[in-house]
Amino acid sequence: MGPGTDPIRVLHVDDDPAFLDVAATLLERKDDRIEVATATSADEGLERLDDADVDCIVSDYDMPGLNGIDFLERVRASGDGRPFVLFTGKGSEEVASEAISAGVTDYLQKAPGSEQYEILLNRIVNAVEAARIRARATRQERINTLIRESNRRLVAADTVEDIEGAVCRTLTNATPFRFAWIGEPEANGEIVPRTSAGDADDYLDEVTIYHDDRPRGQGPGGRAIRTDELQVAQNIPDDPSFAPWHDVAERYGYESVTVVPLSYGGGRTGILAIYADSPHAFDEVELSVLEELGETIGRALEAAETRRRLESRRAAERTRKEGHYRTLVDALPNGAIALFDTDLRYTVVGGAVFDDLDLSPEDMEGEALTAVHSTAFCEAYLQHYRAVLDGAERTFEFEYADRTFEAHVAPVRDETGAVDGGIAMTQDVTDRVRRQRELRRRERVLRETYEVIADPSLSVEEGVRRLLAIGADVLDVRYGILSRVDGDEYAFEVVHAPDEDGKAVGDGGPAEGDTVALTATNCERVVRSGETVAVADVSDDPDCDARTPAAESDLACYVGAPVVIDGETDGTFCFYDTDPHDGAFSEWELTLVDLLSRWVGVALDRHETNARLRTQNERVREFTSIVSHDLRNPLTVLGGALELAEATGETEQFDRCRRALDRMGSLVDDLTTLTREGAVVTDAEPVALGWAARACWETVETGTAELRLDGDAPILADEARLRQLLENLFRNSVEHGSTDNRRGDAGDSVEHGSTDDDGLTVRIGVLDDGFYVEDDGVGIPEDERARVFERGYSTTATGTGLGLSIVEKMAAAHGWTVAVSESGAGGARIDVRGVEMDDGRE
Repeated sequence: MGPGTDPIRVLHVDDDPAFLDVAATLLERKDDRIEVATATSADEGLERLDDADVDCIVSDYDMPGLNGIDFLERVRASGDGRPFVLFTGKGSEEVASEAISAGVTDYLQKAPGSEQYEILLNRIVNAVEAARIRARATRQERINTLIRESNRRLVAADTVEDIEGAVCRTLTNATPFRFAWIGEPEANGEIVPRTSAGDADDYLDEVTIYHDDRPRGQGPGGRAIRTDELQVAQNIPDDPSFAPWHDVAERYGYESVTVVPLSYGGGRTGILAIYADSPHAFDEVELSVLEELGETIGRALEAAETRRRLESRRAAERTRKEGHYRTLVDALPNGAIALFDTDLRYTVVGGAVFDDLDLSPEDMEGEALTAVHSTAFCEAYLQHYRAVLDGAERTFEFEYADRTFEAHVAPVRDETGAVDGGIAMTQDVTDRVRRQRELRRRERVLRETYEVIADPSLSVEEGVRRLLAIGADVLDVRYGILSRVDGDEYAFEVVHAPDEDGKAVGDGGPAEGDTVALTATNCERVVRSGETVAVADVSDDPDCDARTPAAESDLACYVGAPVVIDGETDGTFCFYDTDPHDGAFSEWELTLVDLLSRWVGVALDRHETNARLRTQNERVREFTSIVSHDLRNPLTVLGGALELAEATGETEQFDRCRRALDRMGSLVDDLTTLTREGAVVTDAEPVALGWAARACWETVETGTAELRLDGDAPILADEARLRQLLENLFRNSVEHGSTDNRRGDAGDSVEHGSTDDDGLTVRIGVLDDGFYVEDDGVGIPEDERARVFERGYSTTATGTGLGLSIVEKMAAAHGWTVAVSESGAGGARIDVRGVEMDDGRE
């Protein structure tokens, strides 16, 4: 709907009078439709709502006494559904969430500058216009319901009394009508009530109404009789013509009244008076409808009189009776009536519905039902017409010309009560059926969505794929995408696309794993605004049409919502097609997309949280394994040194004990830091490779093995982790390269610490981009080399398999690589590459 011209009355509540004055001035200046009333507290605002006609409420949040949310809850608790905009300087996600739960229409945070008032004005205008559209739609639906129910009851009523009673009851069952009565003018000038319905029958006992020139004949009832035109008093307390009855109307709470003239035929007239409990309850549409309803009632009353006369003179006036039936059916809105005889042949057919069909009443009259209707119709429904001839009534629905009709068939009896034919009353219920189908479809979609969300066996990705498929089906589009946004980069995480002609998903379109610039996507608007964006036709939106994907992939329509993780927009949940959408996306469709995006955000947030917990648990387990493994070296040295110290008393052995204890403490500290801070080295320093090798050799139980330096160089490394790497390499060489292993004894391994090989030599040397450690032991079989770095891999049943796994981890922490090969002497060789050399290399 375009901008209206009706005034927009705003109640602005804020505890800052100066801010209220500025806001009111700017809003009224920017749009001459705006009329601002102010209040400095929520309590005063509630009083203003009782006294003033307000279209929209704007309220601050943080106020003395009742805050903005309390104020909103009071308004909503009273059944007041007027637009409510929370315009606050204290914004937070918690306040916004609480406001949404309380039923806020919009939420806007105060900001410096006059731009905020332009935004506030747009929010107010949009909210009021949307509310007015909804109110008009509700009123129109109420009117349509009233018409349908009135027509149904008019058709069902046989006598004048039945028609009058049905009309009054139908009207008073419709909001906001409270009381209705039908009266007839008498010769003495008084209008005498005939029938009434509603909540105040005693009202008629307290009023006297005339239709002549005396004061009590100047009201809307008297005028309607004299002019034969509809009369209305939109505000009874202020209407001078209603002055004789002001007090009575006030006691019964009547604020407005409409009087419709009725014609009973033969010059006989009457009135239908309808009272409402609110002023201006009758707009132009309702007045027009009531005027037409009055004519329809008049025709129904005339038809009732005709039926009464025809029933008493049925045989003599058959033709006259059918003429009156024709008058009724021709005037029946949105439906048709047909009479048929005992031979199932139509005799009288008419109704406004034929104006829109390719079938005419003239073609049907005189024809058998089987000649008029299709074979399929007869097979399905002819049984109901036959049942009527047996005295039964039936109701059924059928399709014709892409429309849905509801038919009620009933017997017609002669003066003796015998069935001499039937009547078929048909009404076009296409709109009602469509609404019912749409409701069922929405229920199905919500049920399918719940089943996906509640299925614990589905992974997050599987759930997302199914939700994308559901959303694409509801929106009637081909593509659905879950994206992730990293800075200015947009990544296609999960893609739903049709599999046409055997093409793979993403062939010719977006594929999972693809990345593009965020600015080239329509999702940028979603990410920047944090709100759902919908474009039914991209060519009508310059911003969308100018983006690269629209030009390259024929993007024609788009709808997307933000995926929020931990309070931040992590990506989007969006849909698009290469054809424009059939009209604007509905509120239901946008709500569904928003619902799906929220669930995806929650699911991804939970998934990432679980992944972090698993990583932390794995790191703890790894820490425990590494500590228990690497402490074996200094513990072994400590044990041997203690035995020698006890046996010999040499001071050197006690020094070895102290060094082993110091090494154990350093290992615990360094491994704790490694586990807590991660594996990446960020502050490498120059370390002499030869010095580090000799220091590590002293902390490993080497037996009679010999270490030889084939070169030395300063390298950039973390000293503690370099020592862990070298100690594990030396220990691996000594224990795997033992003589027993060379003889093929599988029981001696890296995990057992055997050092019986008197001839084992371990060498360390420098490479162009790193260093190597090799021995002249038994070596590592070529088919086992790819597995030696796997955690848990061991050549014995009792080994932990952590030695070379730790080597690889320490190397990876520096960004180095390790590789296994055979040494020149046939033993094992480990090359460490990617090492950064320091200046001054030997």
